[in-house]
Amino acid sequence: MDESADAVNRRHFARALGAAIVAGLAGCTTRVSPFSSSSDRKPIGLVVRTYLESQRTIEVVIDDLDSDARYRQKFTLVPGDVIRRPSILEAGTYEVRVQVKDEMWQSTKWEMGDCRSDDIHIELGTGGIGVGSTCHE
Repeated sequence: MDESADAVNRRHFARALGAAIVAGLAGCTTRVSPFSSSSDRKPIGLVVRTYLESQRTIEVVIDDLDSDARYRQKFTLVPGDVIRRPSILEAGTYEVRVQVKDEMWQSTKWEMGDCRSDDIHIELGTGGIGVGSTCHE
C-alpha cells in the first residue's frame, strides 16, 4: 500500500474515533439527570448507613399506608457504608421495616415533614436499628 492510502486510512480512523468519542460523551451527558424536570422528581429518598464492624445484608421494605405503593430492596453493607437512593417515593406516610437476617429488626411509622424533599434515614449499629428523617428545603 502506498503512503497516501495509509494517510487516508489514518484520517478515516481518526474521524471515526473522534465521532465515537463525541457520541459517547453526548450519551453520558444526557444520562446525568434521569428526570426531564425537577417536577418529575419524587420528594422522598433513602439513606442507609452502617456503624457495624462486619458485613451485613439487610432488607428494607417501605409500604405506603395510603396506597399500594411499595419499595423493597436488599443491601449488602460493609463497615462504614452509606448507601443513597434519591427520589424513590412520593410524599406521604409510610411503614418502614428493616431486617438484618437473624439478628435484629425494626418497624416504624414514618411521615414526611413539612419540606420540599425528605430522606428516610436508616442507621445500623451495635445498639440496634434507627429510623429517622432529614428534611431538605
